[in-house]
Amino acid sequence: MKIEWPGWQRFLLIVLNTASAQRSMTGGDGTNEIRPVVLSIAYLWRNCSYLLFTDGETSGYEALAKVRLHFLCVIVIVVSDRRVFLESFAESSLRGRLLSGTSTLIAVGRLRPQDVEALSAHWTFSMYNALVFAPGSSDGNSRINSSDGKSSGGNSKRWNLYYYMPFTASGGRWIALGHWHPSRGLILQEGRSLLPKKFSNLYGATVNISALPYKPYWMEETNSKGDVIYSGSDKLMLDAMQSTLNFTSRALKVTTWDEVVQRVSERKAWTAPIIHAVYPARLKRFDFTRTYEHDINQAFVMAKPVLEPKWQSLYYPLTNEVWLCILGTLLISCVGLIGVIRGSEQMQQGKKIASGGVILEVLGTLLGQGGLSDRLPVTLSTRLLVLIWLFFAFIVGTLYKGNLVAYLVAPRYPPRPETLEELVKVVKRVTMPYFGETLRELLRNSETDSLRSLGNMMELGHDIDEGLRLTLHNKYPHLGSLRFLQYQVAEHYTEADGTSPLYLGREGVMPILNAWPIPHDAPFKEDLDFVILALIEGGIYNKWMEDWLDEAKKVGRQSRRRQLEAGVPLESWTGDFPTEASVDSEPRALTIVHFQGPLMLLGFGMVFAGVAFIAESLVEWYSSAKAGEIRLRLKEQAIEKLF
Repeated sequence: MKIEWPGWQRFLLIVLNTASAQRSMTGGDGTNEIRPVVLSIAYLWRNCSYLLFTDGETSGYEALAKVRLHFLCVIVIVVSDRRVFLESFAESSLRGRLLSGTSTLIAVGRLRPQDVEALSAHWTFSMYNALVFAPGSSDGNSRINSSDGKSSGGNSKRWNLYYYMPFTASGGRWIALGHWHPSRGLILQEGRSLLPKKFSNLYGATVNISALPYKPYWMEETNSKGDVIYSGSDKLMLDAMQSTLNFTSRALKVTTWDEVVQRVSERKAWTAPIIHAVYPARLKRFDFTRTYEHDINQAFVMAKPVLEPKWQSLYYPLTNEVWLCILGTLLISCVGLIGVIRGSEQMQQGKKIASGGVILEVLGTLLGQGGLSDRLPVTLSTRLLVLIWLFFAFIVGTLYKGNLVAYLVAPRYPPRPETLEELVKVVKRVTMPYFGETLRELLRNSETDSLRSLGNMMELGHDIDEGLRLTLHNKYPHLGSLRFLQYQVAEHYTEADGTSPLYLGREGVMPILNAWPIPHDAPFKEDLDFVILALIEGGIYNKWMEDWLDEAKKVGRQSRRRQLEAGVPLESWTGDFPTEASVDSEPRALTIVHFQGPLMLLGFGMVFAGVAFIAESLVEWYSSAKAGEIRLRLKEQAIEKLF
């Protein structure tokens, strides 16, 4: 079977161990055993560049890892007869990120069967595309072959090609793909491909994952038997992966989010199947799958502004200019009417009307309570002036009362921040869980003033429950993923009528890419990405998310309704806080807030009237006492004159 290699641009690195490999390459014993094999492999990549290491050092791979990023595919050839060197290379190349999921590793050396078997214990040889050339028998009866996977030995002119499959029906094992012969080159066995897919079918294997509850992406519940039941949108996506790739998952025991990603970076867990924001700092510890939830940003939640008691409720229906105009008109009308009345009284020699009474009657007509027509002189000028004033008072009073009713029924609520720029202007403290340290450092180093200000305001260490309580009672906004905040508000802070005392900002804090953490250069990334892409492009994932959010709203409303039916007061409810009246909701009764202005005016009036009454009583008592003293003195003087 002839091998056809794709015409990709490749970069070939040859790592040689000086002690053994060069001796084999140069044929120290005159046999030139390995050199023809390496030259034959190099011929397959004859358009590649070569970088040759002959010092046997297993270091410097970090620099080479940066070089391979500029090429579509990297082919690494390791030549050594010693298993110890190959194992050291496997560990060093893994730390240095020399290989990637699309790389191909080719190991060539006179290895014993047990040496080949031992290489499968290393992630580099078991998970990556790793081919091993080792001597085999010319008759094909190698002791490691495609059928039994056992050991070998034989004629050194024949080199068997082995490939480790970590997941098969009988478990992980080495398989023989073919052999190389000096006269015939590389020949694959019938039905074999050069690089079989390792992760398209895991044959029911158990894969470790690490996760913590993060609604609605990942949720955990314990049933009556003590078993943990997982649910959520990301759990459904994991189920789809398990069905497609044929594996089962086992959640490792973790207690913090640092442990969740630590298990992934250590390769103890394949992935953390929960949405994580893709930050540059995190890329230093682990990689990510294909991104999803592209329209979901970091958002903030705040308490809706509520009406605070204000005496200005009587003042707000008219603007300042209108009030000044009414006051000026009132003064002018009082002065003009008093002047006209005084002139008419002189002409008609009628009974005089006190000026204070005129002013009181004018105010009464403005408030719809007075009547001047039966007490005024009957001159034409007086009647015309009164008629004009009554018409003006009617128009002003009607407009004021109508606007006052509209203002009381549909009050003007204080403005609420909806964007990041508005948020940083009105708050001085923002809460977030402890895992927001990465985001805070990112915001503090931002070139945008609003983002940098937000980073300086952030206070970490508040979980979602504590953060929302601070939001409700102290007006501190809480940061988090948009879907996560939507779910928490829907489930725990929704009234029976569907309203909530909380709201989410119309614009997010900043756009964020989201994905699942996976180990650096994970070779199974392509297979996971395939499932994620299918679910996202098909709209299935978004449908799952909508269903979970709708269910949370339904549960929240039902829970609140049951509490209301049981007579549970609002103060004992989890989501305790007064909500604002909605314009679109049913009419609601006016509260004490609406009538604080009239009540304060009445109270102040009664206080002033009481003070005036006491003052008048004191003046009257003093006047009476003074008059009594005068009368007594006059009486005494009269008696003295008589005697």
